[in-house]
Amino acid sequence: MSRRFKNRIEEKNLIISLPMKVYRFISYNFKVFKKNAKLWRVEHRGMNYGDGAYETIRVYDGWIFAFKDHIERLKRSLKVLKIDFPVNEEKIEKEIMKLLKLNRVKNCAVRIVITRGNGLGLPPPKGTPDISIMLVDIDKKIEDYQKKGIKAIFVENTRLYDFSIRGAKTINFLPNILASIEFEKMGAQEGIFVTHEGFVAEGTTSNIFFVKNGVLKTPHLDIGILAGITRKFIIEIAKEERIPVEEGFYKKEEVLSADEVFISSTTREIVPLVVIDEKKIADGKTGLLTTALLSAFKKKVLIK
Repeated sequence: MSRRFKNRIEEKNLIISLPMKVYRFISYNFKVFKKNAKLWRVEHRGMNYGDGAYETIRVYDGWIFAFKDHIERLKRSLKVLKIDFPVNEEKIEKEIMKLLKLNRVKNCAVRIVITRGNGLGLPPPKGTPDISIMLVDIDKKIEDYQKKGIKAIFVENTRLYDFSIRGAKTINFLPNILASIEFEKMGAQEGIFVTHEGFVAEGTTSNIFFVKNGVLKTPHLDIGILAGITRKFIIEIAKEERIPVEEGFYKKEEVLSADEVFISSTTREIVPLVVIDEKKIADGKTGLLTTALLSAFKKKVLIK
């Protein structure tokens, strides 16, 4: 095998894989443990049913970005899932700051998971919900993605958007996992869900935007997609910059013919999609509006 070909394979694998490193100390029910501690019982509902909600929050230089927005969404998710857990915003914030200090890290992601606790069976037995908080590193390759863009594929009929839990950020992630296996097999880095009606919805771990004739467009929340926190800030920034914004119901063809396409998420911020289903978006390079929005977003996260 030639070195050039080997390097291409290694580069491809490097781009596809986004391993998440959990830092050494975690919190379980507001007590600190090492991450390899045995904390969950075999009848834990999170493990057996995916019965819980979660949030991923970004920390920049020791500052928890959009903390209140994430906590409010977490509360809404728990309400939808009928998990009775008293979310104490101040207590959670203090626990995150404690973990940042113990792990000696200032830039990372925070993953908060709240489940219904232990107990098998349906309806669920009366139990005590639990909360886990852990710190996860941010992959350094994301900066390269933001400059060069990534590939995506459309994933059809994999996830339904008419469930009673629509809008909740749940730990039941199997459709997203299956879609990730599919896009990895195709040499892409994201999968974009398309509903049964043929409407573009969202990515496996992101929201999607596209630009056409100077108008910033994104799927409407009524499709059943998650109300992304980064999505919200991008729309606000666009309006501040007097960029026309439209939320609607779009087919694949509209996205494929766009001038620019990008995804947004807490950990990746804004990342251009330069190829979808092997088709170049415009000239296959990061668009000017995408670059401008990313720059404006980075400035916003530095304002404390």
